[in-house]
Amino acid sequence: MLGLSRQRNRVASEELLSAVAGSDGATLIPYPIAQVPERVVEPEKQHSYAELAEQLGFVSPELIRAQLLEFFNEEGIKLYDYHEVCVWLTKKKKKDGASYWCWRPLRDKDAVAYTWGFDREKSRFDDGFHCSAIKECDTYKRLVPMHALEKVMKIEQKFGDRVKFFVSDYIFPKPDPFIMVRPAMENAGDATEYHFVFDVWDEPGFGI
Repeated sequence: MLGLSRQRNRVASEELLSAVAGSDGATLIPYPIAQVPERVVEPEKQHSYAELAEQLGFVSPELIRAQLLEFFNEEGIKLYDYHEVCVWLTKKKKKDGASYWCWRPLRDKDAVAYTWGFDREKSRFDDGFHCSAIKECDTYKRLVPMHALEKVMKIEQKFGDRVKFFVSDYIFPKPDPFIMVRPAMENAGDATEYHFVFDVWDEPGFGI
């Protein structure tokens, strides 16, 4: 299933990163893998469950997760392995001399009181964090290419306000941004299985 597939991709990514690592800081950074995800629940069972849950007013992040996976599967939309994206952006950040990278809300309506990626033991944020209370995580300001916006539109037409969109960013220099969607519920927290990265593009151009 998807968990096993992610584990294989993670191991392959780490091995590849190790193989190309060098001491000059200018080595190739392997690009994250994208593939169409597998469903976690059979569609008929999921639809029956969703209908009952809706009647009861019960909607959980796990249900939205299953529905997103089914949607991406049916639409043939490839997802980037979240762990590989984090590894790639952290390597890229170090190579470019940036101090951190984070997730910014795509739009004002995606800016909800979320916080994830805070290391309590070290009292600091880790790479890939988001905190709505600080300016580094305010709404994304740069252009987003058409191919990414078209996917946002498709997802939003299906899920409405049940999901929120975020774009990876660091202040300087301009990175290659990834865009992800996640359940809107705050109780999804920082569980990365709820973070679905579905597109990426070149900065400052739109070459990818």
